[in-house]
Amino acid sequence: MASIYKRGKTYQIQYLENGKLVQRSLGVTTKDAAKKLEADFIKDRDQFLAGIGQRRVSNDEAFKLFFGQVVSKKSPPWQKRMTQHFHHFQDWLKSYGKASFAELKANDIEEFLAARRPVIADKTLNDELATVRVFFQWAEDREYVKKNPALKVKRVKVDPKPIRVFTSEEVHLIMKHATDYQRPFYQLLLLTGLRDGELRNLEWADVDLERRQINVRIKSDWQPKTRRNRIVPMAREARELFHELPRRGKYVFTTSNAKRWAPPRQPWVDLLDRILKKEGVDLRGQVSLHTFRHTFATHCLMNDVNIKMVSEFLGHTSVKMTEKYLHLQPEHKAREMTKVSFANLLAGGHDELASY
Repeated sequence: MASIYKRGKTYQIQYLENGKLVQRSLGVTTKDAAKKLEADFIKDRDQFLAGIGQRRVSNDEAFKLFFGQVVSKKSPPWQKRMTQHFHHFQDWLKSYGKASFAELKANDIEEFLAARRPVIADKTLNDELATVRVFFQWAEDREYVKKNPALKVKRVKVDPKPIRVFTSEEVHLIMKHATDYQRPFYQLLLLTGLRDGELRNLEWADVDLERRQINVRIKSDWQPKTRRNRIVPMAREARELFHELPRRGKYVFTTSNAKRWAPPRQPWVDLLDRILKKEGVDLRGQVSLHTFRHTFATHCLMNDVNIKMVSEFLGHTSVKMTEKYLHLQPEHKAREMTKVSFANLLAGGHDELASY
């Protein structure tokens, strides 16, 4: 038999276990809530004890705290992604059989993913799982759940997409049809390897022409994707371009009223439409602003720049991230192969392999 009583501000429950009196906190401060938990104990003692000791919080309260303590601390792009991912989880939970997130097990998370898989790409599915894992880890750290159930759920295997880089002909078409205002932006994306958000948030104070370096740094209203400062050296062409650019305000790229330039997505789409209309070359759906960064990295490696240095230029947290650029364009491979001759081997001349 069990009974409840109040100690200080919170209610306790006491019961006999193997002939011994056990007393545990219920973590609630009202008698009605304590009575409900006592009824739960009587109804299913084992299930109740499995969850006892956890701090109890409603779905809405937990979600609100999670967004305030975790999501809001991320960079704006990550805030947007995590919010979208988590809203899908919230919507699913409302229609699911279990009322509280604290009741969910690994198989429940798998059911959520199964419901989502027909309508999203596998990579997005893994991203949503990652966000759910972050939420439950946060909940575990605060004792809202005993264990993170999402850790047991496996990610979907996704074959990596081949990296797309610009050809010299495509770069020529882009610069030819870009407006005078857009062209320097695209040129510097190509010449520096910066992410488009990094270039849009670049201030003139970050550009050191004398030392030929760009300072990508955390600011009060913005931070790089990796939340780390880094220095990117300037290629000669980049330095010359910075010299030529007019200084209209604090930022290198500004609006007509000297404000920071907004994300240039629509102008980019319009540019690709112009190239298709005037040149008959359709790049839509194949390339993005990030393709400039891929092209920069690949070009550096093809010109024998050390991969560790390229990794630092790009701001990668690991050289492994940069290794994806170790592919070469087919024409470059063919050009490299012209350096090799097998004529002597075929003619039966000196055995080069034996002396190697």
